[in-house]
Amino acid sequence: MPRFRVNGVELAYEVQGRGFPLVFSHSLLLDRRNFSHQMAELAKQYQTIGIDTHGHGESTSPATDLTLDAITDDFLKLLDQFRYARFVFVGLSMGGMIGLRLALKAPRYLKGLILIDTSGDAENSGRKYQYEALIQAAQEVGITPELADMVMPFMFSERFLREQQKLAREYKERLTKLQLAGVLKVAQAVIDRPSILDQLSQISVPTLILVGAQDNTQPTDESEKIRSRISQSKLVQVPDAGHISSVEQPEFVTKQISQFMQELGIN
Repeated sequence: MPRFRVNGVELAYEVQGRGFPLVFSHSLLLDRRNFSHQMAELAKQYQTIGIDTHGHGESTSPATDLTLDAITDDFLKLLDQFRYARFVFVGLSMGGMIGLRLALKAPRYLKGLILIDTSGDAENSGRKYQYEALIQAAQEVGITPELADMVMPFMFSERFLREQQKLAREYKERLTKLQLAGVLKVAQAVIDRPSILDQLSQISVPTLILVGAQDNTQPTDESEKIRSRISQSKLVQVPDAGHISSVEQPEFVTKQISQFMQELGIN
């Protein structure tokens, strides 16, 4: 797995296919496999690049505290090595938060932006309290199977947990194997993020916003806040999906990305 060293961290990434580049950025607590279906299918026509965020997947853990802006800056340095003139960025949850900041920092690189189950606002105070309690528990006892059971409903819909039990067990097991110290630093950066809603009107790149119809972590009204502020944006609900809609409805999400690429004139 290739790695790029930046600011004391080695960021792992996976490249598939050839053609116009599609960059994928995953959710907190997951890794580039968040987009396994999308990357494999779209690599038949484009080049797909999946990045493991700091402390996730095969990337190493940061030694110091982080912010989402610092993570975005490191992503930009990684992407600079490819010397892409432009690319389309696809981000889910935390990945979408990175995508919004990338669009503000370096719009010249973006041909299009795809935001999935994400937010441009600060964390909801009620959810922030819950997340900080989970972080405290993880610091004290690690991510035990019992703690993973508490996290899973934030990620997936009740229907998925009920009907896709084998796959749900695989994701639960991944949670228990996370690089705890690095992941918690990134988690803190996510829940402490400031709102950037007042800046989103500066984004003029064509933007597709997807949100799971059963996403209770970043529900549809969070996506609507983004849609109403980015002039060239459209919002599409992903049916029968919770927060990690790329996993719950992989074909639907892949089709939406493919259609958006065609709308951008990228075939």
